[in-house]
Amino acid sequence: MSANSPAFAGSVPEHYHRRLVPLIFDGYARDLARRVRVDANMAILETACGTGAVTRALRRRVDSSVRIIATDLSREMGDYAKAVDDPPLENTSFREVDATELPYADRKFAAVVSQFGVMFFPDKPKAYAEAFRVLQPGGLFAFSTWDSFEVNPLTAVARDAAAPLLPDDVPPFMSIPFSYFDLNLIRRDLSAAGFGEIRLCVLPGLARAAHAREAAEAFVFGSPLGAQLDQAGQQAAGIDALEQAISQRFGAGPLEAPMQAIVVEAFKPT
Repeated sequence: MSANSPAFAGSVPEHYHRRLVPLIFDGYARDLARRVRVDANMAILETACGTGAVTRALRRRVDSSVRIIATDLSREMGDYAKAVDDPPLENTSFREVDATELPYADRKFAAVVSQFGVMFFPDKPKAYAEAFRVLQPGGLFAFSTWDSFEVNPLTAVARDAAAPLLPDDVPPFMSIPFSYFDLNLIRRDLSAAGFGEIRLCVLPGLARAAHAREAAEAFVFGSPLGAQLDQAGQQAAGIDALEQAISQRFGAGPLEAPMQAIVVEAFKPT
C-alpha cells in the first residue's frame, strides 16, 4: 500500500479480525493455505498478512520446523496478529514490511503467500518481481484477489449504500479491493516478473452472517470505511444505511450472499 492508502489502524484491526474475517475471509484463508506445500526446515513469506488468518491456517498445515515470516505494511495489523496469538504461534514471526521492497535475500523462501493484499500494492509488477527474487527455484507464489463487484453483490450493495454519505472526493474504501480482477492483466504482470507456470482459479464462496446488521458493522468497523464515514459525521447513518440495503437485497438474516475470488499459483522456473 502507498502512504495515501486507507489506514488499517486504531480499532480497525480488532474489528477486522473479529467481524470481517469470519464474514468473508476465513474460507479463502483455508483454501490458500492448503495450496502451499513445502518441505521441512524451509521458510514461507507471507505479505499483507493482516491479522493472520492465512498465517494461522498455514501454521496448522505445515511442519513445525517450517519458519513462517508474516509481514504487513500496517504495523497495527501485525501487532494485533501477534497479540491475539497467546501463546505465540510456533516458529512464526510478524513484521512490518513493504511488499514492494522486501528486506530479504535472494532465493530465501520456498513459498510466498498473500491473501487479498495485491490489490493495495501501488506497483504490482514491482511486488511480483520482489516475490520472484526471494523465491527459490521452483518456489510458489500463491495469492488471492477479489473478482468484480458483479459477482460480489454483498460488498457492491454496501459500497453503493455508503457512497451517498461521503464527500465526492472520498470514494468508499471497498472499491479498492475489487479493482484487480482482469485475468489477462494478472497473467501479464506475473509473466513480466519472470514467473513460468501460472494457474488461475475462479473460486466462488459464500459470505455468512447472523443478520444484516452484523454484516453492516463488519464492513464499517472492520475496514477504513468506518473512519471515512466518521470523518464525514456519518458513521451511525452509514451502519443504518448498509443494514437497510443489505436487508433489502438478502433479507434481515440469517444472511448468505455469494462472493467470488481469483486464486493464483505462480511458479518460479527451476
